[in-house]
Amino acid sequence: REESDVETFKESFEIKKILQEHQFITFLIGMSLIVTASSIAGPLQAVYFIEERGLSDRWMGVWAMMLSLGVVLGSTMWKRVQEKVGTYAILSWTMPLAAFYFLFIVNSPNKEFILIATMFAGAMNAGVEVGAWTGLYRFGSEARRSMLINIYIGFALGIPFVAALFIPAITNRFTLTEIFVVSFAIRFLAGLYFR
Repeated sequence: REESDVETFKESFEIKKILQEHQFITFLIGMSLIVTASSIAGPLQAVYFIEERGLSDRWMGVWAMMLSLGVVLGSTMWKRVQEKVGTYAILSWTMPLAAFYFLFIVNSPNKEFILIATMFAGAMNAGVEVGAWTGLYRFGSEARRSMLINIYIGFALGIPFVAALFIPAITNRFTLTEIFVVSFAIRFLAGLYFR
């Protein structure tokens, strides 16, 4: 059994054939840009809210609850929408819209608006998650599907780890507001690819 699994892996993991999966490679590049931008800006939110906006730890707890509420509401909403328009349509709508979260928080007039934007982001990110997995089935050949999914998972899990190593250097060079605006731009432009 083990030998057959190793042989199957070797047969599926042919770099030349994987690189011929042009739609999948383009999908992977777009998702990698989005994950990279989120992996750098995401962990800096708490620092931004506490240090630059003067918000409390207690407020951060409310922020986390609003994010979770947005995800729950979004998951419920996207399930209904999915039956009518399909999963890929959800991805194509939510991907660019989710990017606006970082723009909203740097331009928010007050902490209540940040909480509303956070709930919105939770709902949009739930849609992105639903659509991303369908994109994996939409792009790439069926013969290599399991290998392509594993490659995507490797990138999705590896990028945040690597991105975290660069956060100190990035924060030494740019303000948090600049980082959030660049994150918005990368996520929005990469998200437009899926339209």
